[in-house]
Amino acid sequence: MITLSYFEHFEEELKPLLPENWQQDLQAALDKANAKLRELGHVGDEQEVIEVNLMNNTQIQEVNKNLRGFGKPTDVISLRLTEEGAERFPGEVFGEIYISIEKCQQQAKEIGQSFIEELAFLLVHGILHIFGYDHMTPEEEAEMMGIAYQILGRE
Repeated sequence: MITLSYFEHFEEELKPLLPENWQQDLQAALDKANAKLRELGHVGDEQEVIEVNLMNNTQIQEVNKNLRGFGKPTDVISLRLTEEGAERFPGEVFGEIYISIEKCQQQAKEIGQSFIEELAFLLVHGILHIFGYDHMTPEEEAEMMGIAYQILGRE
């Protein structure tokens, strides 16, 4: 079972951009993700913690440059911590997800959905990457998006 731990180190300027019940809304998406990942055999009863880092475009650009070598902002970055990576984060941390609140807002507006719907999508997308799903080929993308849409009730 996946649980989320939020780093609330993000700038004060980002807090007003988040809806009042954003954590409850994301927990609902996580509950559905846990059920689907259990069905697919990826999670059991043991608790796996994924840290969620909410940040602005400048911050995620720096993470993207340092971790992936891309010097531009992106919407979501996810990492499954290996034994090597776990040394940086001792304890029960299984993975990390970085989400740009600014990109989330922009994308939600562009595709005509609510901010929280896009935030939930980015969270689920990040979780699926942590469990090995990718979208490098059309087949992989169809599988990953199909699972994401099932989790989010957008079938």
